[in-house]
Amino acid sequence: MIVNFSRKCFSSLTTSLLLVLVVFFSIFLYQTFFSSFMGGFFSQIEGIESYRGEEIISQNLVGSTLFLFASGTVSSASIRVNGELCLENLSFSGRSSFDIGICLFSAADSTPEISVYTRNGIYTNNFFLNNEEMLSLPSLVCPDNYSYVEGNSTFSTSDFCVMKYEAKDVGGVAASLAEGFPWTDLTWQQAVANCTSLGSAYHLITENEWLTVAGNIYSVPSNWNTSVVGSGFVFVGHTDDDPSQSLEASSNDSLGYYGVGDSESACDGTWTSYPSSSYETTSGLSCFGQKRVLTLSSGDVIWDFSGNAYEFVNDTILSASRYHGGDSLWLSYHSDDGTGSVASNVPALKLPPSSYNAFQGTGRYFDGASTGGAQNDVNEYPDYCTGLCASVAVFIRGGGYEDGFGSGTYALTLFSGRSRKLSSLIGFRCVYTGE
Repeated sequence: MIVNFSRKCFSSLTTSLLLVLVVFFSIFLYQTFFSSFMGGFFSQIEGIESYRGEEIISQNLVGSTLFLFASGTVSSASIRVNGELCLENLSFSGRSSFDIGICLFSAADSTPEISVYTRNGIYTNNFFLNNEEMLSLPSLVCPDNYSYVEGNSTFSTSDFCVMKYEAKDVGGVAASLAEGFPWTDLTWQQAVANCTSLGSAYHLITENEWLTVAGNIYSVPSNWNTSVVGSGFVFVGHTDDDPSQSLEASSNDSLGYYGVGDSESACDGTWTSYPSSSYETTSGLSCFGQKRVLTLSSGDVIWDFSGNAYEFVNDTILSASRYHGGDSLWLSYHSDDGTGSVASNVPALKLPPSSYNAFQGTGRYFDGASTGGAQNDVNEYPDYCTGLCASVAVFIRGGGYEDGFGSGTYALTLFSGRSRKLSSLIGFRCVYTGE
């Protein structure tokens, strides 16, 4: 009995050991197969265009900030430096910056390998290290619905952020929002105050900042109807007076023709303030050209920088200096585009690049009255035009929805009246500098 009992124990023990070995071996096979399968599965996902996998940059690092630029919203991203996890569970949309200085494990390592992994979202392989070989950017992060603009030494501007949309009135506070109509029916002084009230880093866009944005727009191929810089025209937005009002924008940037009734494939039949019906075609300014969304070199977009509502600019000029040869004249830039007059020696006027004029979508310069204009401003608007109002003209850019050929990214109007409520057609746009 003892022997039999020992054999039974031995048999049971053997069976248990074999069972344990089988279980461990099964787990091993399962883990190996599962890991291999899932690795292959994720590799396949990352191979899909919308799911970018690992992107690597190896450059001489002189800064410690990594700038990421996404074409859509990205979540669950991670950053590795030299293969070691640095930051994880990141989410961002548009341009964002992340401090990777804490991940530089060796000060002597001047060429770290930076890897960016994404698991979802649309992600382009545009991201920059703050170094000599690549795009050098300051650590400026734009507020929501502001667009990143690269500075231009010609106009003595550093990088800044500009409202993506024309300012909207949200309880008396200027906001960059798609919904709502542009905040108009206010004075230049009120526009200035509305921007500065947002904080010390905010102000009404200046003339040099406007020209920086305009020049940037003209340098981007996708803003031209031919997708070739200098060939054809730059889109001018809502400028054909149909509908006869300023419009709301859309939060969907792909809807560039939102509300205008025109597109690259169909026209609404209206060509108000354009020279002829020949412009109302799927290749013409008053139809195809009515696209309201323009792209900056940073990849960010801006709505209604031309057309829709005029926009106050934070610069002034003596009223007497604005006049140029007649009463209320439209003047062409560089060469005659149908006005019969060319703006060539207007004080402080900065002309568009190259030989561009309204045929390329620049818009025109609107001249003020040559005689009695300043006093007429006072007589017509005694409640608004006070103090130095009559002696100072304010800058108004972009043109409006009813001006046709006169509207464009370089369109300029000079009117007397810092405290004069000029028109219900004029809005404004704020800038954020981060300092």
